[in-house]
Amino acid sequence: MNQINVNEIKKLSKMTAQFIQTYPQAVIYLRGDLGAGKTTFVQEWLKNSGYQDIINSPTYQLVNEYVLPNQKIAIHADLYRLSSADELLYLDVDEWQNRADWIFIEWPEKGGDYLPPAILDITLTFNGSQRFLNLKTDK
Repeated sequence: MNQINVNEIKKLSKMTAQFIQTYPQAVIYLRGDLGAGKTTFVQEWLKNSGYQDIINSPTYQLVNEYVLPNQKIAIHADLYRLSSADELLYLDVDEWQNRADWIFIEWPEKGGDYLPPAILDITLTFNGSQRFLNLKTDK
């Protein structure tokens, strides 16, 4: 794994925005401990995609939806607070791909078999002084 800091997360987000926007639809998994930079990644991605309003973490509401200037839609889900994967049914997980062009899912390991497959799987770790990145893609 490579050492990475918050500014690097921002750069990675900008680079992946260019990559992801070449797909008509993309699902991105974001893994990592609390404070590793998963939400920062999505916030920067949205900014780089032209979103100019307030971007809140979906920690408590679990799912946020954003309409981008080009009328494309991004969903940002944070599954950390799920008690069981079945709770995703109440969040209309089976409709996410019908509604959104890009779907960012934090803590996908909590989603079980309900989640759509990802084209990009990002793991960020933070040991208190250093951030590390592991990136996998199926494309």
